[in-house]
Amino acid sequence: PTVAIDKTKMERYDRNPDMTHLIKFKGRGTSAGEAYMTARTVGGDGQGVHLACVPVTRGEFNPYFVRRVLDELRVLRVRPGMLLLLDREFFAADVMGTISRAGLKFLMPAVRTPGVKEAMSEYEKGTRGAVSEYGVCSQDGGRFTCTMGIAEKARPKDDGDRYVAFVTNMRDCRQEDLLALPEEYRKRWGIETGYCDAKRIMPRTTSRNPATRLVMFYMSLVVSNIWMHARAGGGPVRLVVMLACMLGAYAGAVQPRPPKPTDPG
Repeated sequence: PTVAIDKTKMERYDRNPDMTHLIKFKGRGTSAGEAYMTARTVGGDGQGVHLACVPVTRGEFNPYFVRRVLDELRVLRVRPGMLLLLDREFFAADVMGTISRAGLKFLMPAVRTPGVKEAMSEYEKGTRGAVSEYGVCSQDGGRFTCTMGIAEKARPKDDGDRYVAFVTNMRDCRQEDLLALPEEYRKRWGIETGYCDAKRIMPRTTSRNPATRLVMFYMSLVVSNIWMHARAGGGPVRLVVMLACMLGAYAGAVQPRPPKPTDPG
């Protein structure tokens, strides 16, 4: 399947002595929130299901949470070569390297860094091809070489917004494949739809216990999966296996995790 990985955030209006699960958040009347990173199958049929969920904690960064999500997908025996769709929030050499080492493919839009802007300018001038190699540098001096594809937008806002750049670790990306990249990436919106469905049925709680709040979010994912599974006409065996994997992942996620010594929380 094609799988999307993303984070969803929710406002928090309380202050917990254990700040591990509170993050900075621009919400209505609050600057605190909680977040979860999930993986969900996406496609044109709208029958996607949630596969993995990891609570976001302070002191860690996207590569850490992506690696934990991939570990949960590995338990589900996700086959190598599967395509992961990610938002430009994950445009980082460490994230790309983590996915590639897992034997998976990724596709994400490129952040308009000075280097990406220069590449798009060269393409417009005709000195750079629509498909080319591009190096993404990490903060520790590392470098990940990926494939960049530049496509023209169907509805640009202005002359400075005519093109969009995507990056992938697929080395054999051809010119004709470039036209399919934006259409393939549109499937990622399926995970946003899944968040809307899950939050609509999510129980409300005023508990400050992160385990309690996590189980509320997990249960909303489980109920959403059951609904999608029933709509697709799936059998009971597949449903039991899927629920067992999610509950096993939840049991691992609620284990107490002390904050790092450098974390002011």
